[in-house]
Amino acid sequence: MSKQKWINLVSAYSIIYTVITLLNSVLYLCNGIYEDPSGNWHELDRAIILLIGVAAFELCTSLPIKPLILRYVVAYIPSQLLAFAYVWFTSLREPLAKTADRQKSDMILAEQKKNDLVMYLAHDLKTPLASSIS
Repeated sequence: MSKQKWINLVSAYSIIYTVITLLNSVLYLCNGIYEDPSGNWHELDRAIILLIGVAAFELCTSLPIKPLILRYVVAYIPSQLLAFAYVWFTSLREPLAKTADRQKSDMILAEQKKNDLVMYLAHDLKTPLASSIS
């Protein structure tokens, strides 16, 4: 693939991605949602799906297969396999994200318990010392 073709593909990908991201943000704001409810996962989803679409388009336009319908079928199969694989991988991230959130909550709780223990110990040590000094 020529350098100019790569530049055109990257440019098209970047422009489409930017327009879709801006449109998504405007739609969120129009609906009164000021923070993305799914975090930044939708950014990754959009980028990967768009990348699969650009790759499918590139396959359709550059495969040296003469019958047009056969060229589209040959390009369709790997792009669909990539899309299905990505959807399958996204189903794995939800349990991982929940586990990470739970671990983070557990760490915060453990830190709070440690801080409380240090505070109580310091208070218990200070009280007898203060009464014995005065």
